[in-house]
Amino acid sequence: MSADLRPALTADFSRLARRLAASAQRTRTGADAEAIHDLRVATRRATAWLRLWEPALRPRRARRLRRALRMLRRAMASAREAQVHEQLLRRRFEDPGVAAIEGMNELLAGFAGQARRLERRAARTMVRPRTRRLLRALEGEPPLTRRVIDEAAMLAWARARSAGLEAVVRGALERAQEPDPEVAHRARIAVKICRYTRERLAAALQLEPRAQLSELTETQERLGKLHDLATFAAALARDRDRAMAVGAMARARAASTLLAGVEREAREAREGMGTLEIPPLAELEGSA
Repeated sequence: MSADLRPALTADFSRLARRLAASAQRTRTGADAEAIHDLRVATRRATAWLRLWEPALRPRRARRLRRALRMLRRAMASAREAQVHEQLLRRRFEDPGVAAIEGMNELLAGFAGQARRLERRAARTMVRPRTRRLLRALEGEPPLTRRVIDEAAMLAWARARSAGLEAVVRGALERAQEPDPEVAHRARIAVKICRYTRERLAAALQLEPRAQLSELTETQERLGKLHDLATFAAALARDRDRAMAVGAMARARAASTLLAGVEREAREAREGMGTLEIPPLAELEGSA
């Protein structure tokens, strides 16, 4: 690999590794509510680095890192979703009329209890041998090959991968307004991968394309709202059914009341989403 590109890739990998390690430490100690979210984001960014520079990496070590990052991210998924649902429910308590509904406090206690249990499980994951091995591996040198790789060819590969992801995202966004929440969720994941890939390319090229990346971030957040409302509605429906099964009718009615509002909010968000677009890669590279 050329002497010019290697230091940039090494520095970016080291930054990502430090952020991931810090997020893992915060998750282990329960330092703040955003630790798990930040850890999941850190795993996605590190995975984007490994995918973008794949031809310049040692294959076996890169595969092991990708696999470990994927397992860690998935291990955090339930806890993060529970946190989001609790936050959405607490936000509704800002309305005095909602807070006064019979059974609402029991509903909130149930959602909060679930979030705390899953946060504790996420914290225990941080001290498991598999996670500790991953963190140690990230502390070392990046898995770059020792052989020389033409810089122009490497950047051409990276640009082609980013452009390919752009095409995937544009197709996904065209279908994102379909009623099926899974379609919007897949579009959101595609936007995330595209965004984090562009971040890594920008870091290698020493660019700061804030405006273009902010557009991707905004699109991701709009799709994320749809996903959060869809999963929150599903969680409320499950809670209502369980409450009815054990005769907790006040809690069941509270969940049912909220469910109707959340489903309406999700429909309005989908209908008001408008056309979702992302800036082309060429614009990103032109923003130094």
